[in-house]
Formats: sequence, C-alpha cells, structure tokens
Amino acid sequence: MIRLALSLALLAALPAHAQLSQFGWFGDLAGSCWRGTPRGDGRSDEQCYSSQFGKFMRGSIRFYQGDRVTAEGDSVFSFDPNERVIVYTQWSSNGSFGFGEATLEGDELVFHNRLPDGSEAPARSVWRRGSSPDSFVVSRQRRDDRGGWSEEGSVTYTRSRPSARPAAPKG
Repeated sequence: MIRLALSLALLAALPAHAQLSQFGWFGDLAGSCWRGTPRGDGRSDEQCYSSQFGKFMRGSIRFYQGDRVTAEGDSVFSFDPNERVIVYTQWSSNGSFGFGEATLEGDELVFHNRLPDGSEAPARSVWRRGSSPDSFVVSRQRRDDRGGWSEEGSVTYTRSRPSARPAAPKG
C-alpha cells in the first residue's frame, strides 16, 4: 500500500510532458493554450490541452470571429501502443462527432482523414513544432496529381496561457 501511494505521488509530481512521452512533442502541448495567428479576416482559434490520468490528452478548441466565440469542440487523444498511432474522439457545438488517428512521422504529427468508405481522404493536416517550444504550425495539405501532398495553407499557434486542469472525479 505504501509503495502504491509513493508511486502515485511520484507520477503526480511528474510534469505533464514526462507523463505523455508516448505522444512525442505533441504531449508537450499539455498544460497550455495555443492561439492561432489571425487569418486577416478577424477569425482565429485557441486550442487548450491537458493531461488526464497521465495517459490521455484532452483538447478543447474555440473558434472566434473577433472576440465572439462562433463554435467550440472537445477531443480526447490516446496512444495505441500496438498500432503505434494516436487515436482520438472529437465532438463539437455544431453536433458533429467523429473518430480519427494520427501518426508521428519524424517531427511531424500527421492526421489521417478517412472517407465514409474507409479510403484515404484527399486532404490531411500535418502539425510540426514551430521555431521555438512556444509555437507549432498546422498545415492543410491536399493530394496532388503525382500522388504527393501539396500545402494549401498553414496557421502558426503560439502559447497564450496555461490551460485549466480537468476536474477531478467526485466520489
């Protein structure tokens, strides 16, 4: 019993990124909120990440038009050690709900989109660490005529504030 209590205390004392090492650099986003660079038309978004139980990542996103929230969503990310992929569930204020997967490919986190028939979608998102630990870049890519991927656009996110920890279960 004492050993279990000590193990739990040590786990709780670890920084979020140490507990989430299976997520690679993506796990380092936990504990902070990240603001997307405005797109020139007043639209932006803020993504917040936190560790849950030291094994999962929770994400929340809010979309803004100026200062007004226009939509929001949540997600839970888990690492599947057998398949070596990050699987996630997401839902949003517009009623959408879905599942997905992402793979760490070198320094890139590649979100693989699937069509309803299970085939690969012609578009994907690729996340990369930015020029500092306080930024990351999300690029939208589309499959080109040669079978490769072409970037359609990108958004740089910078650390904006600490994220709130998930509420502890009551009981």
